[in-house]
Amino acid sequence: MFRFQDVGYQAHNENQMTDAAATQLARVCPKLRVVKLQGAQSSRLTDASLIGFLSNCPYLSSLEISGLRDQGIVKDSSFDALRENPTWAPKLKTLRIPRCGDGTYKGRTSYMKAMRALTREREKLVVELVNVSQRKKWGDWELEESHERYRKG
Repeated sequence: MFRFQDVGYQAHNENQMTDAAATQLARVCPKLRVVKLQGAQSSRLTDASLIGFLSNCPYLSSLEISGLRDQGIVKDSSFDALRENPTWAPKLKTLRIPRCGDGTYKGRTSYMKAMRALTREREKLVVELVNVSQRKKWGDWELEESHERYRKG
């Protein structure tokens, strides 16, 4: 399992994770089963990271790429790509990603439509749309989240 969740004052790892690094991790560790990248920066991790893990890790059962901003990390085209490639991560049961598309009404509608089409196609898949935020707690920063679950459309 690979986890990325430390956002405290002493943590500096968030700035190092990029699409290229995430995709390289997926390529060199194809037997990954669970990947959890919370607090991802949308300027560094995009749907390319998502596609990298899905296309390179056939044993993946749970994948989370969520950030401190709802927008920009995952696009509706990623849902379409996963739906059109049933050999990508066939054991995937949980996909946790940011809540909305590009921030516009049209973007949110397209995002939700593509996500629902994916969950209808992959009936065992649960997509959790996550909102991650930072909260100062006991003198340090912690990640907090809320989410919505979708299964079978």
